[in-house]
Amino acid sequence: FEDANDFISENIEKGILPVISVPIEYVDAVKNGIKPHTTGIGDRIIAGTIGRDPYMPSKEGRKLFKIHVLPTQIEPRFTGHDKHFHGVVVFRGPIPPNAMEEF
Repeated sequence: FEDANDFISENIEKGILPVISVPIEYVDAVKNGIKPHTTGIGDRIIAGTIGRDPYMPSKEGRKLFKIHVLPTQIEPRFTGHDKHFHGVVVFRGPIPPNAMEEF
């Protein structure tokens, strides 16, 4: 857990921000910010990535947003068959529109 938090902090300090991918049909809605929503496994979260490619399914158009946060505003999510940190992060609380940068 500590190594993952160090990775997150070091990346943000270098200017590498976490990224969220949003389906095209929701881009107008997220201009008001993003609130946690229920995922496929039932958790109410906002998930993104840092230091790895963002989630971009091939059959779905998506827009990418860099999220300007402090390291204390996100936490690592341990995923995959090995339940390790692979660059997936969860945001604490809602993301205000002024913290989002479309690119």
